[in-house]
Amino acid sequence: MSVVETLMTYANQERIDEALVARDEAVQALDAVKAAVLDAATQVRTFADLQLIAGTGVGVLAEVYADPAAPATANPDGSNRNGRYRWSGSAWTYDGPSVGVLGQRTATLEGNFASDAARDWIVWVLRTLAGDGLLSIEQDGTFRMPAGAIRPGSGSALWQLVDPRGMVAALLDNTRWATAGLSVEHTGRQESLLGFALETPADDPTGRVLYRIRLSSGLVLAQWLADGTVEIGGLKLTTGGIALPGMTLASDGSSSSNLGLDAMPLDDPAALLRLRVGNMIVAKIGTDGTVHVPRIQTYAGGSTSGFTAEEIAAADAYAAAYSAGVNGRQVTAVRPLLPGLNQFDIRGQSLAVGYETHPAAMTSQRLDNRMIGGSVHAASAPWTPFGSTALSPLVATVRDSASATLLTPEQIAALTFGDDAFGETVLECALDHLRQVYLDRRGLSADPSLLFVATESGQGGQPIANFVPGASANCYARIAGAMTQGKAAATGAALPWQLVAWPWLQGEQDYTASGIDKATYRATFETIRAAANADALAAATAGAGDARPPACFMYQTGGAYVRQASNLAIGQAQLELALERPDVFMASPSYFVPDKGGHLTTNGVRWLGAIFGKVMARILIDRRDWEPLHPVRLLWRARSALLAFHTPEGALQWGLPYVQGVATDYATKGFSARDDAGDIPLTSVQIAGQRVVLLAFGRDVVGTPIIEYGQQNSCAGNGCLRDSDGTVSTTAYTYLPSTGMDATENIAALVGKPYPQNNWCAHFSMPAIAA
Repeated sequence: MSVVETLMTYANQERIDEALVARDEAVQALDAVKAAVLDAATQVRTFADLQLIAGTGVGVLAEVYADPAAPATANPDGSNRNGRYRWSGSAWTYDGPSVGVLGQRTATLEGNFASDAARDWIVWVLRTLAGDGLLSIEQDGTFRMPAGAIRPGSGSALWQLVDPRGMVAALLDNTRWATAGLSVEHTGRQESLLGFALETPADDPTGRVLYRIRLSSGLVLAQWLADGTVEIGGLKLTTGGIALPGMTLASDGSSSSNLGLDAMPLDDPAALLRLRVGNMIVAKIGTDGTVHVPRIQTYAGGSTSGFTAEEIAAADAYAAAYSAGVNGRQVTAVRPLLPGLNQFDIRGQSLAVGYETHPAAMTSQRLDNRMIGGSVHAASAPWTPFGSTALSPLVATVRDSASATLLTPEQIAALTFGDDAFGETVLECALDHLRQVYLDRRGLSADPSLLFVATESGQGGQPIANFVPGASANCYARIAGAMTQGKAAATGAALPWQLVAWPWLQGEQDYTASGIDKATYRATFETIRAAANADALAAATAGAGDARPPACFMYQTGGAYVRQASNLAIGQAQLELALERPDVFMASPSYFVPDKGGHLTTNGVRWLGAIFGKVMARILIDRRDWEPLHPVRLLWRARSALLAFHTPEGALQWGLPYVQGVATDYATKGFSARDDAGDIPLTSVQIAGQRVVLLAFGRDVVGTPIIEYGQQNSCAGNGCLRDSDGTVSTTAYTYLPSTGMDATENIAALVGKPYPQNNWCAHFSMPAIAA
């Protein structure tokens, strides 16, 4: 720390605002302070010590006032004052920046801000060129952003961090920073710029402890000591190595820089502390107090795997760079949201239609989303609406599959658990999330000039070949019919029309019946995509002449529909399409949400819809690229494989998929491997860094190993790998027993909470490269 920074640390609370401004200006003219005074000031730690220095007042210390490098009339008022403290020879005084200097600074800022006269409680608002609000400063001192707000606290709290729902996520007061169940408190003896009360704790009169982290229950989880040691329960991290009760790991002096300790890492909200070597996590303490230590497998040569710590760190860095590239890439290849009626038509098989997803949960429309007539479902083929052809508020309905009638609440409650009536679809919750983001970005509660309308044009039990235009099953006629009705509804409302996106949920029949290979599935999808996009562009009256296609948001077929002999052909084809086509985005696999043995429960389809909405908002509003969680590098050596993953948000972690409503774990976490000699047993699977997974093989490899995730035999088409995305869904898990909802949907860990937005790993079947 420099002399100026040290002096600034002791500035009293009354000068914080000025000090923070001065800190950003160039440091000048230290010669004006006597060397003896500066040396003494850098050695002391308490106010009492500082007051012994001649000429100082309580807390009034900072850097030199004069700027000898500036002309005498550098400022508009003819002064060279730069807003710093000065030493008069007998005392420290502060003059502050001149009126002219403040005027110059204000004029510079005004060019970057736009006043928001429409809402007089907002003092300033920073917008993008597209008009989206990025940051606003309100009259009460609140700084508000799309992801939440930082606002002045109440009572003893100086500041509060709040999430988009207004819930306080963290607070800062004079002694601590705290979140739910966790408190970080100063226990050292230094005065802080922000006014922390630092005092020697009663149980540590020697000053041995500088900082502590403890739960609200009083349990001390970690301490930072004055000698640099970190204590985590019985674990001690010192400059000489790592010590545990009965064991010491000594440093050889060559790689101590690889040892790191992360406190409350932003990329893993469930972690309180993490111990890592390079980027490999070797131990973690969760916010609930549990300690996680990855399973360690010892190999010949003394390494914990066939790969060194440096190779693991390099793979982690490669994955991080890949993810940064995806997240920084602008989306320009698909149509944007436009004024008028923007149609979202969901297509595919039974999971698109909503087979068995009853009872309906979204029975009222809280925003201004629309459907055509009385349902997103058609009353008859090719696509005839229920009742009126006009726009109406979007709600979930249940359609009897045999009689093609909409069921009453009493009839819905009487359905058996597995009745194949068509119920809620992915679109209801997806558009709720998308619409909320859209309106929030514009500071609106509704926007009749730019509307969303949802339709469903799928057909259950159909292989992909039957959706090709002209196929005997005539499935494509439903797709064309839904677009025709969407355009007619727009005309009736005097609005221009476009198909802006089409979710695609299909592939089950191609796993279980048609048995087509990856190449055939890809080619058939391309035929359907080209035809559907051409028809949509030809009919569009919003953005007419824009040749960019609507976006396709697909899911990945998985769970009970996977077949071992297929080698994950359908899922791999869907993944490759999403990674290679600029207008196709895989929003999510479906295996982790609650299901009924294949078809999803009401909450399962709503949960999946919430994730679709998040991804739609990223593409259609943020215009940032998206790829699902998937491997970007697969290496193998000896009896080990090192897999590096693109993670959309944060670090990898294990989760439990809800298989028929039961949180289910798998010994291999969903991974399997095979080679020329057959299946390769896995003896260990561990997350070894932020974005890497290590596999240990139970035998030598013959030929080239194929690494798979989500196979039938190993994990029934499921898996446990996900990222740390903390996005808050606009919809919540709902249990409605009075509507006929089955008791299996009453999952205590989920009911009443927003649907988790972790992104789960896509199924894949890929060869590893010899390292």
